[in-house]
Amino acid sequence: MLRTPRVRSLAVTAVAALALAGLPLAGAAAAEGDPVTTSLAGASADGLAFDVDENGFGDITVSAKDQSGAEISMAFRTLTYHWVVRPFAGGEPITTDEQTTLTGVNSTMVKFPGGQPAGTYELYAALSAAPFTGEGAIAEAKVLTIKAGEADVTWRLKGPQQALAGDFARVDGVLALEDGTGLEGRPLDLSWTRGAETEPDGDGDAGLVDGDQLVTGLRVTTGAGGAISATVADVKETPQPAELGGTLDAASPFALGGGVGAEADPQGVDFLKTLAVGSVTIAAETPLSVDGKTPGRPVSSSVTVKSPTGNPLANQKVRLTTDKGFFTTHATTMAGLTPAATPTAGSDAGAWKNLGASIEATTDGDGVARFTLAIERDAGFDDDGRVDATVTASATGPGTTTAVTDTEVVDWTTANPFNGGKVRLEPAPAALQQSGVLPKAPLSDTVVLDVVAEDQFGNPVAGETVTLADDATGAEIDVASVKTDLVADGDVTLSATAAAAQKVTGTWSTETHRWASATAQAPAGSENVTGDYTAEWYAVDPAASSFSLVSDGEGSEVGQAVTSTYTATDQHGEPIADLFVEFFRAGPGSQGGGEAAKSELTGQDGLVDYVFVASEPGEVRISTVGRSGSAAGSPVAQAAKSVSFDYGTVVVCRCSPIAAVLKGPNNGPKADRLRVITKNAAVAGAKVRLFKYVDGKRKLVRTGTLNGAGNWKTKVKDTNGKKRTRYVAVISKTESTTGARTNFRLVR
Repeated sequence: MLRTPRVRSLAVTAVAALALAGLPLAGAAAAEGDPVTTSLAGASADGLAFDVDENGFGDITVSAKDQSGAEISMAFRTLTYHWVVRPFAGGEPITTDEQTTLTGVNSTMVKFPGGQPAGTYELYAALSAAPFTGEGAIAEAKVLTIKAGEADVTWRLKGPQQALAGDFARVDGVLALEDGTGLEGRPLDLSWTRGAETEPDGDGDAGLVDGDQLVTGLRVTTGAGGAISATVADVKETPQPAELGGTLDAASPFALGGGVGAEADPQGVDFLKTLAVGSVTIAAETPLSVDGKTPGRPVSSSVTVKSPTGNPLANQKVRLTTDKGFFTTHATTMAGLTPAATPTAGSDAGAWKNLGASIEATTDGDGVARFTLAIERDAGFDDDGRVDATVTASATGPGTTTAVTDTEVVDWTTANPFNGGKVRLEPAPAALQQSGVLPKAPLSDTVVLDVVAEDQFGNPVAGETVTLADDATGAEIDVASVKTDLVADGDVTLSATAAAAQKVTGTWSTETHRWASATAQAPAGSENVTGDYTAEWYAVDPAASSFSLVSDGEGSEVGQAVTSTYTATDQHGEPIADLFVEFFRAGPGSQGGGEAAKSELTGQDGLVDYVFVASEPGEVRISTVGRSGSAAGSPVAQAAKSVSFDYGTVVVCRCSPIAAVLKGPNNGPKADRLRVITKNAAVAGAKVRLFKYVDGKRKLVRTGTLNGAGNWKTKVKDTNGKKRTRYVAVISKTESTTGARTNFRLVR
């Protein structure tokens, strides 16, 4: 019985401990809804963002919450915690060593980690189980997120700010951490240092507005987002002097127990006699690369704005425009440029952030606004590899009725490109080609190519060496390499002696500039850029080719010249060159003799003309024989043709006369489009021949038949570009209509 009081005392102590630990009594069923510890929560007496100088021991605490979110006692337990610091400056997160402490009844103080960089601080904590019962443990979780660093005051505008003499200037600033998070509710002491008056000279009298008086010192409290604001006023005087050199400073007041400890760079405020814009001057551009001003290599420059009295105007808005290229984020080095998109390692550098062709810049305290100009693809480079971009700067100010402007020309070039893009091997203009069915070409022809080097943006580049090679036996390239130019005048000639697909490859060894990572460029390197063209050489197949012989002798008068035209076209529709054609004429009468009257090789047009004049009427027969390459060549059986007609014979015909018109539009280097129009259905089915005049000679180029309406249309390959070609058409007579000759038509 003597022990009874002690036993009772121990029991009471255990019950009290369980209650303080936030748990129901052991051995007894907890009533429904009894509070139990379920989570932890952190709190900061300095707010969720603070200067590290404000923090003191005990400012960071952790408390327990029950299932309803209310605080609950957590005494007699162990709190384990650590911090994860995510620096504002970037880099890997920092995890502090784990700490343990005994919990208090309602909350437990934890240490803020010292010596860490400014950044976001995350507190992770866990709570041990309650004594006696072993229940109520809380697993580790993030319980608090705060920001901490060294706060400073920054001013909204660049200094010195400017206002008219005798007027006032509002000076705005913000107290913020390194990442821009503002600190609200902190006191700051503002101090004003007066400048000097000029015109006339004197001591400065401007000051901080405090009610109805001007002072040199003033305490303010930061508002939302850490903002502060003060007004500096200049005394109105007659005459009104300018006041220059005044400065406003801000600092945290001394505070027991620690304060923000913030400072600021003094903000200058000048009171000028005029804020009107007197001059705008653009400086000559500075290339960011020693390798010149090219697409991918921007230039930087600046524009200076001054008042009519020559004072630099600070915080002045300047509108900048360019007629070529675009503005990019200002940089003073190539390494400082901002890419258009997040780079990937190994990708080409040179594409920079595009801010557009018009931007607004703001001058600094020296009245200078800086900008950077870039260019990529521009059609102006195509003719000479050069583009002149005109940059215009304009500004207005109080008292300025019209904008004051200046211009500067930036001369861009594609020479020595930042990165190579591609090599193009392409057919030269049609006037330089022998084949009209490229990439196919008969062995009798040559193929002429232009070689073009392009930078990474598609601009042509002159002066680059491209080496040439092919993979075909029996084919040749006339040069081993070419220097690129910007003229489509033919750079290389291909030929072949055997049917083959001749793939010609051009290789350009050029400098490269690439990204080593998302933030850094690799050292300059080199690469081979290639392009190719395949010429499809073929041998003429006489069996699949077309040969014809036509004459305009029908109905000719005695003594009139008759032209017979021989045409050879291969299996691809290409005129056959170098076919040796012999003409034999018999008649009229004993004339002609049947011997060879003419022999000639067909040219690139596949044509040969034979002209004769006879002195008597009669039947005429003209025959041809074709041989491969020369008079000694093998006969081509399919090339043998003949034509007969009555020469000088008077034919009585009760035929209806017809009128025919030849029309054709001017369409430059495209194929000439010709139409023969009679508007007479009676002549339907009549043969029509189209001739063109080359070097004064008439050559047959097309034959056809009039349609049911008495009309006919055709196309003829343009072989002289934009020059004029003279055409005429002849319609043969029918049983019911006379023949007809159209007007002459000149087509460009």
